[in-house]
Amino acid sequence: MGKDIHFEGSEHIPTVKLSDNATAEFNIVNQNDFFAGKQVKVITGNNDENTIDESESIDTDSTELMNDTTNNIPDDVELEDTNDINNENKVIVNNNQELVQVLQHSTAGTVIVLKSGNYYYDGNIEAFNSITLEGENLGNTTLTFNTKVQVQEGCILTFNNLRIFEDKNYDDASLLVANQNNSKIVLNDCVVVNRNHDTPLICAQMSGANVELNNVSFIDVYNGIDVTASDGGKAKVEDSYATYVFAIDGGSASISTSNVAAVIISNNCNVDIRNSVIEVGINAMNQSNITLTHVTMDSVNPEGMFIKASGNSQIKFYRSVFHNERGKINCTLADQSSIFLDLWEYCYSEDNPVNVKCTNPDKQVDNPEGWTLNFEN
Repeated sequence: MGKDIHFEGSEHIPTVKLSDNATAEFNIVNQNDFFAGKQVKVITGNNDENTIDESESIDTDSTELMNDTTNNIPDDVELEDTNDINNENKVIVNNNQELVQVLQHSTAGTVIVLKSGNYYYDGNIEAFNSITLEGENLGNTTLTFNTKVQVQEGCILTFNNLRIFEDKNYDDASLLVANQNNSKIVLNDCVVVNRNHDTPLICAQMSGANVELNNVSFIDVYNGIDVTASDGGKAKVEDSYATYVFAIDGGSASISTSNVAAVIISNNCNVDIRNSVIEVGINAMNQSNITLTHVTMDSVNPEGMFIKASGNSQIKFYRSVFHNERGKINCTLADQSSIFLDLWEYCYSEDNPVNVKCTNPDKQVDNPEGWTLNFEN
């Protein structure tokens, strides 16, 4: 199977040989630079030859090329027949009723395409298997949940090209949760509206559980926590915008090419941040570590952004930038916590200094370039 395949040449006729009972389908597109004669020669298993031009088409029964994977899908739901071998389980739904039906009957590997519209889910599926929910149009396809969505052990739940909402009456609780071994939630090219006050919206809640965000933007109504990794879970954030990313109790996170307001971690956690912008602050507590490489600390708050470490935690900057023209940077190092400053650029300002509060600057602050710091006891 294939699509968008081009034969080029000005003299020779491309030849396709079909062995045994193989079949083929052609849709020849007329192009100004198409090969001479605009023809394709087909040789079948018994060596019979047939030549077709741009005005003809050989259409075989493509359904025999597909596995029978639709027995559990309701008859009134459209199954997309494409030339892409990876789309054998793709199902198109046009309304909320069809979505609920397909979710209740879908098997692992099903890709559910939501046509433009508003969808609402408050079903009773305890935990999803490996399926994908994909919106036809990001601007016009919304999916609202009024129930916690969980993933089965060893399964991946994927959301593509969707605007995801919590119902306005949904309690201040987590919405998308990976809490089984080898379970994973993936969001690609999505916009997520977070109505939570205190509870993380998307969570990886145990060792072996993962959440992954690619090109995701959060709209936080109450400046809530967008993503959390806890109890050994892992979070990965790329090319995204988020307000708060948390890691607690052995969780870990990696953040790259993203814009994040604040990162807060506690209790033996590790977070790696690369090629990103932090606008509000970072906080590492209780033997936790934050490593920042090619990161810009862009203080947008006139009262200052925070860099905090406590409980023997470490914060390390590599080839990073401090932008404090609009607000000071306040660094607090409690206990024996430490900071390492390998900066490419430091926008020094007497009005907005970098303040460092610690008990032992010589041991707690490693400042190899000798950037100007305002120490406080």
